[in-house]
Amino acid sequence: MAGCPSWAVSGKLSVLLLPTIALSMAMAQEDPLQDLNRQLKQATHDLFGFTFEQRTRWEQRSGVNFGKDVNQQDMLSRLRIGAQLAPAGWLQIHIMGQDSRVPFYGVSAPNTLRDTMDLQEAYTEFFPGRKTGFGASAGRQMLNYGEARLIGVPQWSNVARTYDNARVYYRTAKAHLELLMV
Repeated sequence: MAGCPSWAVSGKLSVLLLPTIALSMAMAQEDPLQDLNRQLKQATHDLFGFTFEQRTRWEQRSGVNFGKDVNQQDMLSRLRIGAQLAPAGWLQIHIMGQDSRVPFYGVSAPNTLRDTMDLQEAYTEFFPGRKTGFGASAGRQMLNYGEARLIGVPQWSNVARTYDNARVYYRTAKAHLELLMV
């Protein structure tokens, strides 16, 4: 591109690179398991669906003044596998297992970081799709109330909390009243 000003060259490169970058970003957002779940729900008329979540992250702490290791690096891994069954329009059944690990931490990893495959959620929900009227749920479930300040499941934790609960609620267009036993 001899004889072209530098702004013309960078402009031509931008025109060529922008569609390539946009296409690669769009492709990165695809989730084949989510697409498969969507197809499964369509094929079964929303009777059955599944969930699959895998999260891995690296944490590094340095300059800690207590504990065995002043500087610590950990890889946190969490796997969730679940299913939903809706045998009738007024009934849904949810079940999910969770496996949380810290592969390089060693044998003495605290239970806030490590918990092998366990039943995370198993609950039944009555009238789940109603926007107004009565509904209920009972079982083991991850709950968030008061923006997770009152009762909550912080998603940053490697081992998420669950609560055995029963709740009955009534919804109107402007209010949501709930009776909750946790």
